[in-house]
Amino acid sequence: MVASSPYTVIGLLEPHLDSPIVEAAQSITVAAAMPGTAAELGCAPGHPMLRVDRLYSDAGGAPVELSVSQFLPEHYTYRVTLRRSGVSPA
Repeated sequence: MVASSPYTVIGLLEPHLDSPIVEAAQSITVAAAMPGTAAELGCAPGHPMLRVDRLYSDAGGAPVELSVSQFLPEHYTYRVTLRRSGVSPA
């Protein structure tokens, strides 16, 4: 199922939590497209997909939500900026 929403996981969950969400640990791996996912995305079953697991945690460190998404790698771009702590940019 392909889902789309104007709301975020944090926006929906946080009003019901005792402690705010402060962290999301993300992992990106490769997984084969299952038949249902393949049909929805227009690829062959077994096609390599990017699988993104995101575990949201609250201020106390308790896990709150696990989000699992799959993307066609040919339609996905990942960008990240890494900075060293204690070093100021020029």
